[in-house]
This record gives sequence, structure tokens and C-alpha cells, in this order.
Amino acid sequence: MNAINKLTKSFKEMVKKEPPSSYIAAGKLIVCGHCGSEIFNGRRVLVRGPLSYCLVCTKCSLAMWFEIAPNRKADLNK
Repeated sequence: MNAINKLTKSFKEMVKKEPPSSYIAAGKLIVCGHCGSEIFNGRRVLVRGPLSYCLVCTKCSLAMWFEIAPNRKADLNK
């Protein structure tokens, strides 16, 4: 396995992808500032040190970054 393949594999292992969902941060439903959608793909991403959390709108693909992971709305209903 060459260096680029190893790097790609390592990066994929650092990124944890979650199914599309609604999310809540600081007690408020997260809504896309561009199209108003409430459904996002969520990913944990290692960016220069600590883990960050990225939400990508499923409708228009606007990305929003969070230092603290927001809660999935479905998880709060359990």
C-alpha cells in the first residue's frame, strides 16, 4: 500500500458519517441559513487537532461547522 492510499485510509477512519437527520444545538433546532432545510448529513472530522463536527445541508449542501457536536433530534426522543 503506497503512502497516498495509507493517508486516504487514515482520513476515512477519522471521519464518522451519520445518516441524514435534524439536529439541535444550544436548545434550538438547526435550520439551514440558505434554503431553510432542517435535514443535514453529520460528520465528525479531525481538523488540526481536536474533533470538529460538520453538518452539510441535504438540500443545498451548505456546510456548517461546530466545535461541540450538536444533538441529533431523533436521539433526544428516545
